[in-house]
Amino acid sequence: MLSGAKTDRDFDRMIDFQCQRLESHVFRKFRDQLRLDLEKSRLGFATGITDGDLIDKLHAHGLRDDNLTAFLFLPVAMAGWADGVINRQEVLVANQAFESLEPAPSPEARELFSSWLSQRPSQTLMDYWEQWIGIILDREDPDSLYEFLRAIAWVTEKVASASGGFLGIGKISGSEWAILNRVHRFLNRLRI
Repeated sequence: MLSGAKTDRDFDRMIDFQCQRLESHVFRKFRDQLRLDLEKSRLGFATGITDGDLIDKLHAHGLRDDNLTAFLFLPVAMAGWADGVINRQEVLVANQAFESLEPAPSPEARELFSSWLSQRPSQTLMDYWEQWIGIILDREDPDSLYEFLRAIAWVTEKVASASGGFLGIGKISGSEWAILNRVHRFLNRLRI
């Protein structure tokens, strides 16, 4: 009889252990999902985006509420990569402009922007940037937004011209102009 009781206790302990593992796994999944939902909610609030699909896409590209400053400067990074490679001078000009922001960019924003200067960002991310700027156009003060986009266009042009040309001719390539034109399209919408 004693051995049967011991076996029952062992069996109960094994069941308890398995249940604890399962509960722990379910709890971790639930906690991770809550964390993800909170990150996306914060991103939506910070960007003003209500489209859940767009929020999911931005989140998948590493955007969070604490690194949105980098997203504002995406055209700058894209201009550096426009001809397929980014050189030291373009990186230097881009970083100087980014670091001169007031208030200073967060460490998370610096990390994201730096990653875009070391590895080319996806072209679809630029499409998402345009969608976001379009949303901002509909809800922000046009004058302050115009000044901001003018500054982005100016820095983007400085990065684009940082590496090119011969005797000042052809400093900005056609692919770099394509990025600049995307920013200018929004500037033109604000002038009307």
